[in-house]
Amino acid sequence: VLFVQNFRDFSQAEKNKMKSNVSSAISILASRQVSNGGFAYWPGDRYANEWVTTYATHFLVEADRAGYSVPLSVKSRALNNLKSAVRLWNGNPMYSSYYSISMSSLQQAYRLYVLALANEVELGAMNRLKESNDLSTQAKWRLAAAYAIAGRKDAARQIIAKANTDIDPYGYSND
Repeated sequence: VLFVQNFRDFSQAEKNKMKSNVSSAISILASRQVSNGGFAYWPGDRYANEWVTTYATHFLVEADRAGYSVPLSVKSRALNNLKSAVRLWNGNPMYSSYYSISMSSLQQAYRLYVLALANEVELGAMNRLKESNDLSTQAKWRLAAAYAIAGRKDAARQIIAKANTDIDPYGYSND
């Protein structure tokens, strides 16, 4: 919805509905934010889900950039949650029975990308991830995008030069 107006013209009624939907989504996300700044998957959950947190924060950053009213406290707490996560990441999956190392690196790359979009670049964490031996193709491309947004096009080109264009299948591993 944030970018759909770039693809065709809409009536004023349709634009109003889209604006209402985005505002509603922002309110729903705010209601699902937990004490550490992350976001719960289900209403009433007390614990954040790492993918939901990154995805929700990405939406809030893009909504804010598009001019929607995003509560500063919600956005700040969400970004602080991502910053904490990227600083603590060590390459081991948080939930080893559900996530493989490559999924963990993809999650880390996505967090770093969202932080770069929000002008909250975590260069140290980006460099640590870049040195990881277990980066999936998706993680390499996402990390390269984070470097490019951060103005480090040299590092982005380095990663892309070694990145495959064949995408690894998404999935979970019990390894």
